[in-house]
Formats: sequence, C-alpha cells, structure tokens
Amino acid sequence: MVQNLVRSTLSLTFVISAARVVFNIKSRMARETAWQLELKGDLTKQRRVEAVDKLLSVLTLLVGTVFGLQAIGLDGARAAGHARAARAGGGPGCADWGLL
Repeated sequence: MVQNLVRSTLSLTFVISAARVVFNIKSRMARETAWQLELKGDLTKQRRVEAVDKLLSVLTLLVGTVFGLQAIGLDGARAAGHARAARAGGGPGCADWGLL
C-alpha cells in the first residue's frame, strides 16, 4: 500500500516536472522567435508563431494530464481489467494492483 503510494507520488512528480520543463523550453523558443520576427517586421509569421505556441501549450497540458492520470493509476487499461474481473465474478487480485 505504502509502496504504491510512494511510486504514484514519484511518478506524478516526474510527470509534472517534465511537463513544466517542456513548457518553459517551448515558451522561451516561441518568445525568441516572435521577438526576431517582430524586429524583422514580419507580423504574419509572428502571429503564426504565437498561434503554434498556444496549440503546443494545449498539447503539453493534454499529454501531461494523460501521463499524470496514468501515474496515479487511473489509466483505461487497468480500469478495463478490473471491470472484466468484476463481470467474471472475481475482484481485483494482487497481480491486478501491481502488488506482486
């Protein structure tokens, strides 16, 4: 029980940290590119870079959310396995919870 809690906490911390690093690197690159395009006077490309930056922010949040949910054990595969076990008349065993 404690081992699973520690493993989930460490996994979630890693996912959040990695997403934050990716988000910061992406933001720096987008800001620098937008600044260079602003200096050149190319507003169309600058707006495109800003739009791509927003899309990548949403993508980073979605991927981080999916990996975060998997880290705490709310992934679809495990839930589907528990549902199959419940329909078969048995509950989740130690192997289903990753205790073995």
